[in-house]
Amino acid sequence: MKKLILAATLFLVLSFKISFAVDRIVEETGTGGAYTSITTALAASLNGDRIVIIPRMGNAPYVENITVVRSNLKILSATPGTRYLLQGSVTFTTTATGSMLMDAEILSGFSTSTITNNANDVRITGCKVAGNIICNKANNIYIDNDSIYDGKIQLSKGRVTGCTIQIYHTVGSAAIYAATASITAGDTLFIIGNRLEINPSSAFNYSAILIDNHTQIMYVANNLVTFGVNTAGITSGGGSLYGITIDSLKVLAGYYGAIINNTLTQDSIAGVSYPIYDARFYGPVDMENNIISVPNCIRSTLFDAFSQSLTIFKYNHYIKALGSAGSFTADGTNTAASNALAAPYTGILPAGCDAIDGGNPSGVYTDIDLTPNDAGCFGGSYSLANFTVPETGARVLFMKAPRNTYINLSFSISADGLAK
Repeated sequence: MKKLILAATLFLVLSFKISFAVDRIVEETGTGGAYTSITTALAASLNGDRIVIIPRMGNAPYVENITVVRSNLKILSATPGTRYLLQGSVTFTTTATGSMLMDAEILSGFSTSTITNNANDVRITGCKVAGNIICNKANNIYIDNDSIYDGKIQLSKGRVTGCTIQIYHTVGSAAIYAATASITAGDTLFIIGNRLEINPSSAFNYSAILIDNHTQIMYVANNLVTFGVNTAGITSGGGSLYGITIDSLKVLAGYYGAIINNTLTQDSIAGVSYPIYDARFYGPVDMENNIISVPNCIRSTLFDAFSQSLTIFKYNHYIKALGSAGSFTADGTNTAASNALAAPYTGILPAGCDAIDGGNPSGVYTDIDLTPNDAGCFGGSYSLANFTVPETGARVLFMKAPRNTYINLSFSISADGLAK
């Protein structure tokens, strides 16, 4: 009987297959049994694996279109601080939940949808993309610390943080497009700490940031938008160029779409129609602590098409008059004819200007050095300076924390980061 039990036990142990996540190495010559293409490594992968890519010799690209079907899969460079080049597209299918693309430099034409996401909780981090990142409207995506050249980011859920976006040829209607979707409402879409350089020589109704999302609460903060010298002739050619455009916001009692501590500036004479264009059919907006340093805009600082009643407009600093401001009324806290001439591309303010300590004095807007809020992209706890993160080693990408805390009451802090 004992022998029979032992034999049965050994049979069960030997028959039970245990799977562990593994690193699958990609190297162009197949040295040491490595995969010679990203596609073959993906085909062999299991959920949770890492695809570790050795950059090709001579900085040559891997020429292939790749499709990710596994969940919690990570694609990254084998050399910290060095991106691998990929000439082709990346697609995440509906089963690729929680997967991550890191360290890629993707070469493509500006009219191509370079990265397409159809899964939930996908992360695009530390990549350089010549093209678009398009997320299926029903899915959550986290786009952090990436560089986009002549493309757009389109999403409905998740966040865009710490990205640099350079536009010389306009694609679609905006560099960052927060699109609406038929999805469960109630989350917050964050667009925070991004640098946008808008420099096309032609445009038709194009915005740096376009908000048209009435299912998620919007939080747009600490972004730096610079209009470049190439834009000078846009309006004379019949086009229109905007900074932040608001088409629709979520309607939810007690909540406002937040446009806070952003800086809009220009390099020389830029052909900007309106730095702020409000075309809301519905949804409340809270616009505070912004710097609109575009003195040569063609029309006026702000255009309010429908004069929505639920509008907070406080502690903003603008150089040119508001113009057709509608519901954006002066309440004594805003600074017209401001001397906050923010430097293009850096957002740095001149010493002693009225925007320094010129934001909302409430403690919830205090700067990270515990001084009163500086209006513009370096003010408050989400200062643009926080989003210049190293490309190697462990780093925090984004953190959510309450702006007010109270004695004897608990509070929660959540953060995302990498330990590579």
